[in-house]
Amino acid sequence: LWRVQEPVAAGSVFEFTVQALVLPTTVDLTLFSTASLSVGSNGDSRLVASSTATLAVYCRGRYLNHLPALYEQDEFMGRFLMLFESFWRPISQQIAAVHNYLDPGLTPPNFLPWLAGWFDMSLDDQWDEDQQRELIKSLIWLFRRRGTRAALQRTLEILTREPVEIVERRAKNLTLGKSARLGIGVALGTANQPHMFTVRLRLRPLPAPAGLEGDAAASALVRQEKKRRDLIEQIIEAGKPAHTRYKLEITPVAAAAS
Repeated sequence: LWRVQEPVAAGSVFEFTVQALVLPTTVDLTLFSTASLSVGSNGDSRLVASSTATLAVYCRGRYLNHLPALYEQDEFMGRFLMLFESFWRPISQQIAAVHNYLDPGLTPPNFLPWLAGWFDMSLDDQWDEDQQRELIKSLIWLFRRRGTRAALQRTLEILTREPVEIVERRAKNLTLGKSARLGIGVALGTANQPHMFTVRLRLRPLPAPAGLEGDAAASALVRQEKKRRDLIEQIIEAGKPAHTRYKLEITPVAAAAS
C-alpha cells in the first residue's frame, strides 16, 4: 500500500515494481496480481481503477505432449523442455496468428506501410493510424474503381473525415440556335467546360503546433495547412483521368465547442 499525501496533477504517472518468488509446483497454477487505485483519507476511500495481471505456472513443459508416454513422469525432462518452450513457443504463437498481420484492423501500426506496399502505395505521415487502417481496408474497392468519381470521393472522405462533393462538367454551356441539341454531353448553366470537374470539401482546423507560440506557431500552422492541401491535390491528380481538369473548393469547418 503506497500513500501519496500531496495533490497530484492530472496525467501523473507512478510506476511500481513487485517481485515475487514462485516455488516449484506439482500442479498447474494460475496466479493473479491486482493493482488498485483508491482516493480518500481517514479510512474513507473510493476505488478509482484497477488492473489485474494473470500468470500461468505450469508444472512441466507442454512439449512433453510430443514425446512418448514414457517421458511424462520424468520430472527432469518436463523442466528441461521448458527451456526450449520459453523461446520457441512465442515464435510458434506468432506463426499461428500470422493471418492477423494481414488484417488492416489487427496488424501492428509498423506493419501498415508494409501492407500498403502490396498495392505500390506509400502512406503519408499526415494520415493518422485510424485513417491508414481505413484506407488499406478500402484499397481493393478503390482499385476496382480507380479513375472514377466514387473512388476519388471515398479517398478524400477518409482523409478529411467530412462529406466530399464532386461535380462533373460534361460539356460547354448550351447555346440556343438551330443546331442546339439536348443530350448526355450537354450541360445547362454557366462556367461549364468539357472534361472539367469541381471538388468541394470541408476541412477541420489543424491542432496548434506543440511547444510553439506567437508568430512561430502561426508560421508552423501555415506550413501544415499548405502540406495538407498539397496532399489533397496529389490525391486528386493520382485519382482523376489524365485528360480531365479540376477546380478545388475548400470550406473550413468551425472547431467544435469544448
